[in-house]
Amino acid sequence: MAHVVLVALEPGQHSERALDSALSTSAERGGRLHVVTVVGGYDPFQRLEYAAEKHQLHLEREKAELEARVQAARARFSGAAAPAPVVELHVLVGPPAKEILRLARKLEASLLVVGRGNRALKAVLGSVAQDVLREAPCSVLVVPD
Repeated sequence: MAHVVLVALEPGQHSERALDSALSTSAERGGRLHVVTVVGGYDPFQRLEYAAEKHQLHLEREKAELEARVQAARARFSGAAAPAPVVELHVLVGPPAKEILRLARKLEASLLVVGRGNRALKAVLGSVAQDVLREAPCSVLVVPD
């Protein structure tokens, strides 16, 4: 079975260490790397999810930003012994932990990599990292920012 590594990045945040770790781990394991960012947050009436499903939400800017971050990581990785893995990008809409976990299950990820955000640290980990750790269907690597 091919190894599938999923790394979750915050939009606009710089969790490059998490991305770099996921890229090198995926290359070492000879697997595929999926990079996800989730737009949204607290949305009790699921308006953002509805707009995304109806293609009324334009996410080109977020996808372009994600692509640029992956290209920068590939440039940092270029001197590594193993070839860079195939990378697939995902821009999702909704509550971050819920969407990250849904994608991990769908991809049958063998490893989920998340950054440990610096915002209020909520104990030691951010709230998204806490939720992902609690409910992940696979191993989780938490990388400090």
